[in-house]
Amino acid sequence: MSPASASTTVRYRIRPLNRNEHVLEINVYVPSAQIAPNAPLQVQWPTWIPGSYLIREYARHVLRVNATCDGKPVALTQTDKCTWQCVPSLAASVAFTFQVYAFDRSVRGAFLDADRMYFNGAAVFPQVLGHAGAIEIDLVDDTPPAAARIATTMPPLSVDELGRGRYRVADYDALLDHPVEISEQVRAEFRVAGISHTLVVTAAPATDLQRVIRDLEKICAEHVRMFHGDGPPPFTQYLFMLSVVPDGYGGLEHRDSTSLVCAPGDLPIAGDPAISEGYLQLLGLMSHEYFHAWNVKRIRPQSFVPYDLTREVSTDQLWLYEGFTSYYDDLALVRSGVITPEDYLRLIGRNLSALARTPGRHVQSVRESGTRAWTKYYRADENAPNALVSYYLKGGLVALLMDLTLRSQNNTSLDEIMRALFAQWQSNPDRYSGTPDDALEAHMEAHTGQSWRSYFSRYVEGTDPLPIESALAAFGVRVRWRPSHGSGDRGGLPDKMPPFGTHFPALGLVVVEGERVKSVLSGSAAARAGIASGDHIVAVNKRRAVGATLGDTLSRTRVGDDLLLHVFRDQKLREFVLKVPSAQLDTAWCEIDTEMPTPAAARRASWLTGST
Repeated sequence: MSPASASTTVRYRIRPLNRNEHVLEINVYVPSAQIAPNAPLQVQWPTWIPGSYLIREYARHVLRVNATCDGKPVALTQTDKCTWQCVPSLAASVAFTFQVYAFDRSVRGAFLDADRMYFNGAAVFPQVLGHAGAIEIDLVDDTPPAAARIATTMPPLSVDELGRGRYRVADYDALLDHPVEISEQVRAEFRVAGISHTLVVTAAPATDLQRVIRDLEKICAEHVRMFHGDGPPPFTQYLFMLSVVPDGYGGLEHRDSTSLVCAPGDLPIAGDPAISEGYLQLLGLMSHEYFHAWNVKRIRPQSFVPYDLTREVSTDQLWLYEGFTSYYDDLALVRSGVITPEDYLRLIGRNLSALARTPGRHVQSVRESGTRAWTKYYRADENAPNALVSYYLKGGLVALLMDLTLRSQNNTSLDEIMRALFAQWQSNPDRYSGTPDDALEAHMEAHTGQSWRSYFSRYVEGTDPLPIESALAAFGVRVRWRPSHGSGDRGGLPDKMPPFGTHFPALGLVVVEGERVKSVLSGSAAARAGIASGDHIVAVNKRRAVGATLGDTLSRTRVGDDLLLHVFRDQKLREFVLKVPSAQLDTAWCEIDTEMPTPAAARRASWLTGST
């Protein structure tokens, strides 16, 4: 890379160096105009990526690095785990060259093989410290698959029909917010509020793509309507990049795009009108990441402005940013007509069940769960169910409770509060200055004329049980509880008695494939007996514990029975006797109460349609 010497723009170039060994080459050109005389010039790799709160140490993937000063080699020093520096000659440009290993199929890194090249900026572009201006990027694909195209929302300067060429972004933060997909793709487009939306699917199996587009268009239109009515969203285009990976699931939000992965079976089959569990999950994921274009990418915590990507940056607001997004992702499905109200109530029942089965809800507040995301949620161990609560799960239920309370008692809604938060962002001259931590509570007080301090203290900062059952009752929805039938019973559906004996006993064991104990729930029969994480169950009541045999044996026990478990721990056979406890009512489902007065039905209709 040899740009004109008069250039004042920092330039990056990325290309595949060795597809078989998954190696990328990244060049970073720093013109002399950007270099302080006789001062060290430093480039620094991020240690984490915005939206995923785990230190990932992207510099660990660097294989080789060198630098030249006006074309001549210059000595490099690695000053810490993610920073390299050199001292260039006076008025001389510098070019760094990095070789980077890229074999991460997730949405958070970089990937290269014979068929595909994908990357997030955080995984491949080190920052030139001290530089705050615009950046140009050359996307070079020397050996692409025959029909490969580039998919990105990065603003182009000069590109060919496949997208190869030069791009330009405003600054380094923007560079990290435009992931790039280069592969053979299936593409489809639609428009919402006059704005172009594109879905790009990589490694797509046979699927009903038109159905996905129809559903996705409805979901996006609902989110735009909720925030803007008939107005346009805060971006000029939007891109969904979906990679189909065996057993894949996940997404990561960006300003005007999202990266997603799903399993082949999650996509709908032509001619099958049903919404499978996998497809429902995928629609919820797409809805979630799209909502983040407002809540996280625009409305975001002050502590994230600017992002410090060299260390953990804590906020106690993730229950608002991720939890509220988790509430609206499912709500948009029913409001858009993609699923029925009964389908939506089933999802609420599942969420209530998941929270009821989490002992950590008594230990950790939903506010604290965000503060400790770096060390607990993203680094969950075998004791995680007893020590933490998910800010996605409980944060979504807190949002549900707030919305129902605002609607039934205060003649407003959480929709109004979210619009107020977005308007606050829009009215700020420095739109990326961040949202104050007390903004939500302040807007709720302004909209209702009353204090919400006690409410926040109990349900956000404390661990008081959420009174969702009474809140739903005001909308003609009744919550019912029953025992779980086993690890595959997610709740949301009415009772189905097993063919023999009592319900699946609440032993407090989380067992993974191979009959290995993953977790033991606090206060459970298994904990009292002394079962530990890592134990390998080999026999139950002297019958071999394998697959269906284990579940069948457990389903035939009765309350008060002694259950004899033989396990291997540290290569030693151990014996434990568990007293089968009474089944816990930890599994919820919701049903519409047709006998409730008309106002409850009217409130429910307004809530589930988003009308005022």
